[in-house]
Amino acid sequence: MWSVGSLRPMPTDAAPPPGSLTDPAVTSLAHDLGITLGEAAQRIGWQSAVTDDVQRSIVDELGDRFGGLWFDTGTSRLTIGIVSPGASPVPAADLRSVRSAGLAAVTDTVAVQWSAAELDVVGDELGAELVRVNGGGPPCALAMGQVPPLNAVFLDVPSGPLSAAQQELVDSVTARHGTKVRVRHVPGDGYFISH
Repeated sequence: MWSVGSLRPMPTDAAPPPGSLTDPAVTSLAHDLGITLGEAAQRIGWQSAVTDDVQRSIVDELGDRFGGLWFDTGTSRLTIGIVSPGASPVPAADLRSVRSAGLAAVTDTVAVQWSAAELDVVGDELGAELVRVNGGGPPCALAMGQVPPLNAVFLDVPSGPLSAAQQELVDSVTARHGTKVRVRHVPGDGYFISH
């Protein structure tokens, strides 16, 4: 194998370039979704185009209406949640940040109820409470994280025995935060996931 612009051979153990047909991310995506390597490479390319700068630009443009950003698991399209009470969200092609990144054709917008900033506040509060209630208790831990496609913070409650403080948190969390928090019951002793 030869490197471009050089007459020196490339090491044969070098990793394939990102998005190439031999990139493990491409081959895994093709296998998992049952699509061609070319389609998988294209989808990985879309994801690679969403740099930190592009994300910051989208957040800056939408401000407190920004409700999260994720890649649809079925289509690999970029999806942007926009707080749009009672209305359809702004089409992706109307977002300057999406157009300037060349992503308008592969981006969808969806209406969400809560902004990412609102969910961050809930996640920070819940994370601090989890540290308190999980410490020194039974070998069973509550876990939490933010799931942008669900527009919520989740609280995983394991099937093992809970301490009184853990049970109190589980019982009170939805009363305090409503649909911003979703409680899920999971098998096992649990684990901690930061958001």
